[in-house]
Amino acid sequence: MGAMLTMQMTPVIQNAIPAMYGLSGLAAGWGAHLFHSAVLGLVFAAGLKAIPSLAATRGRVVAAGVAYGVVLWVVLAALVMPVWLGTVGFPAPPLPNLNPMSLVGHVVYGAVLGAAFPFLADL
Repeated sequence: MGAMLTMQMTPVIQNAIPAMYGLSGLAAGWGAHLFHSAVLGLVFAAGLKAIPSLAATRGRVVAAGVAYGVVLWVVLAALVMPVWLGTVGFPAPPLPNLNPMSLVGHVVYGAVLGAAFPFLADL
């Protein structure tokens, strides 16, 4: 998903994401974004463990992942990120930032997360 972000929305991964932490550059953006992805993946796994009916079938867990990706897009990308960027003095996108390319990336992240969960759940 980071590769999608790098190719489709380079200024976001190179400038905006690292700026939230007072950093700059592509490596900082990748590091922050991968950290977010890992933490949010753990939150997803905890949610599925708490509500096992969502993980009853592969179809359900992938659907839950897609829904989770949409929720992340609305809450974090569209609302939290613009506010955070404005707070740290970075030129913030409009609020809400309903960028369709960002939605695609978050849906793909959720689908992959959901598809991978059954294979990783027992590790």
